[in-house]
Amino acid sequence: MKREAATIDPRLPAAPEAEIGVCGSVLVTPPSIVEARNLRPTDFSSQNCAAFFAVATDFYRRGLPLDPLALATELASKPPFTSRIDVAEFFAELTEKVVTGAHAAYWVGLVAESSRKRRLLAMGEQVCEAALNGHSSREIINDLFSDVADFQRETVAEPLLSDAVPMSQFAAKDHQLEYLIPGVIVAGQPGVISAKSKSLKTTIALDAVISMETGSAFLNYWPVPAPVACGIISAESGAATLAETIHRICRSKGVDPSELNNCYISTRCPRLQSVEWLDEIRRFIESNELRCLLLDPTYLMLSGMEQNNLAAVAQALGPVGEIVRETGCSIIMVHHNRKVTSVPYGCPTLEEITGSGFAEWARFWLLLNRRREWEEETGRHWLWLVAGGSAGFGARKWLDVREGRQGDLGGRAWDVDIVAASEGESREHQERERQREQEKQAKVEGDQRAIIEAMRKCDRHQATKTDLKSRTGLNTDRLGVALAALLDRGDVEPCNLQKGKGQSYAGFQIHE
Repeated sequence: MKREAATIDPRLPAAPEAEIGVCGSVLVTPPSIVEARNLRPTDFSSQNCAAFFAVATDFYRRGLPLDPLALATELASKPPFTSRIDVAEFFAELTEKVVTGAHAAYWVGLVAESSRKRRLLAMGEQVCEAALNGHSSREIINDLFSDVADFQRETVAEPLLSDAVPMSQFAAKDHQLEYLIPGVIVAGQPGVISAKSKSLKTTIALDAVISMETGSAFLNYWPVPAPVACGIISAESGAATLAETIHRICRSKGVDPSELNNCYISTRCPRLQSVEWLDEIRRFIESNELRCLLLDPTYLMLSGMEQNNLAAVAQALGPVGEIVRETGCSIIMVHHNRKVTSVPYGCPTLEEITGSGFAEWARFWLLLNRRREWEEETGRHWLWLVAGGSAGFGARKWLDVREGRQGDLGGRAWDVDIVAASEGESREHQERERQREQEKQAKVEGDQRAIIEAMRKCDRHQATKTDLKSRTGLNTDRLGVALAALLDRGDVEPCNLQKGKGQSYAGFQIHE
């Protein structure tokens, strides 16, 4: 048999005898392959052993018998083998050195250990190369820790799905949700606040973090069970606007801003596609023991990414979800709805969120939309507010806000009023009915005045219906309603009119 070409640098750790032992065990005692199920062909330094092991594991996974003849036929066409003679010589070497599979587990351990050492050396080389090619130290360390974590799982033989349990045990566990704000924000889950531009997203986000930090009611409506540490990274409004808004919200809650020591704020703009920034967000959460963090606005933090590309969005939001899972801190993305919708002032839905994947990623949501245009002169807003979550909770509210203007006595405010949408719709219906009734009454009163004015211009203040229709321009129905009201009040009374050649006509006259 021709001399085997080396696949790795001969100076690197290797266990050639153990590799022969593993392959020989599989050949002479096929069930031994179970002991080697966690090895990979790349764990072997020998090309011959790597090729044999690849074919043997392929047969095993396909449920084919590890028959030496079948293995030899398949191997004959796999590099580095060039013929059946090469395979026969290799099999002869295996059977000469290995007569039983009794020591398979021991040999597997030696092969795995040599492979791990080679990988450690390769990781060191990658660190050196990255340090010499302009990568930041934080990025290098983060990549190294990620590789080491994967490596450690393999070393202790921890399966990636180690959390898998029988469904009976899973169902028996207590999986109750914890709420930071019941019915609005769930602990340890990702969420989204989404609305069109200028719909108070940032102000409502600030109300949320101040409420959670102080234990005061969110929007002066939803109670907060207990104060928690929380934070917001807001990169759009600017420091002056944020500070002024914080003071307004605190005044509305009776809170002293100087006491907000467990609520953190930054005006930087993280890049959620940057490993360095993701690491910094994790550190920010862990060092301050945050239970909730709001990121405002999403479009800036994901700038340069095609947000309608589901795969790209998933790649960006996936690591953020991992931070939520590992830290137990709820992360809420403050996002935008589409500018153009079929119902501009209608109740918002998840389908209106801009981009792909955000609605699927969020486990709870707070959606906003205008019910009508805001009054710039008074700083009043009329909004829809929809809160919901995949756990099955939800609420549909009307949120009315008066912010006022800078020139108002005492400055701007944060006066909020929330009612159930059904109650608000009922109120609005009643108000429309009242306005219609007022308009109807005003029209009748106008018709009455027109009738009186027309009668005053007639001889002896008397007129027939035909005269009144001609002089007022009112149709029969409106004239009849107005006359009936005047008769009921006694302002007008029936009379007989003499016209022409002494003919008498039924008419009306002003009651003096």
